[in-house]
Formats: sequence, structure tokens, C-alpha cells
Amino acid sequence: ATAFGLPVEGIAIILGVDRILDMARTFCNVTGNCVAAAVVARWENEISADDLAKRMKEPFSEEELENLEFSK
Repeated sequence: ATAFGLPVEGIAIILGVDRILDMARTFCNVTGNCVAAAVVARWENEISADDLAKRMKEPFSEEELENLEFSK
């Protein structure tokens, strides 16, 4: 930064703000991927409209949560 005449303090501020913006970009990316997966599954008739609506309200049943590896 100093080689280009930029203040080091300014770079630190930009990096601090970029971390928050990066979290927002990640949230948007994950949300978009989830929506796209649901749309394609519905489009390809891999999931019915009723099942999709049920999954949107309650993504996992109690039994499915118990069977997840990371919950053990």
C-alpha cells in the first residue's frame, strides 16, 4: 500500500468493512443457490408442490435431525 502512496489506515478500514460485505454476499449466494435448487427440483418433478411447501415450513423432521452426523 505504501509503495503506491496509499495510507495503511485506509486499507485497514476497507478490509474491516469488506468483511461485513463479504458476509452479505455469502448470504445472498447461499440463498440464491437454495432457491435455484428448489425451483429445479420442482421443475423436474423431483418434489411435489405440497412437499416443497412442507419443507419450507419445517426443513427437517425430528427423526432427520437425530440422524444427522454432526448432531451426535
